[in-house]
Amino acid sequence: MRRLRTTTLVVLLTVLVSTVWSPSPIRAMQPAGEVATKVAQLLDQSGYTYTRRNDTAWSINRRGNSLSEFKVIIGVGDDLMVTFVTVAKKAQMNRSQDLLLTLLRQDHEYDYVKVGLDRDDDLFVRIDSNARLLDLQEFKATVEQVAHSADDVYKQIRPFLNTP
Repeated sequence: MRRLRTTTLVVLLTVLVSTVWSPSPIRAMQPAGEVATKVAQLLDQSGYTYTRRNDTAWSINRRGNSLSEFKVIIGVGDDLMVTFVTVAKKAQMNRSQDLLLTLLRQDHEYDYVKVGLDRDDDLFVRIDSNARLLDLQEFKATVEQVAHSADDVYKQIRPFLNTP
């Protein structure tokens, strides 16, 4: 019985010590400032012409085949880079079951890309990226995938727009 108590005490102490000294997922995250510095460096290396909106957000002006002019917005937070395009404002869209069905199908079509409606009911195309995994190649691929997806989604929803 005494041996069982000793073993239990050793196990509990081991768990306590490993919990206290193990790296926490929260502590392992890159702070937004570090992520912003990394993304700023990637933007400089990318060759894109961009505008700095604030310390954690940038925009790249793009042109598409269907969506004539649009901005790819890049924002960062703790260990996260969000790259998105607002494809259409709420006021531009004729909300219908057919439009929503088209958007659901578009969301299914793309790997990694989210197609949805934001809090203001504006239509967006977005990719959320883990900043720790970003290098120049992945950064540029993300920007290009969001831009091409936005252009394609716009082409698909054009029949549902008030102002094409």
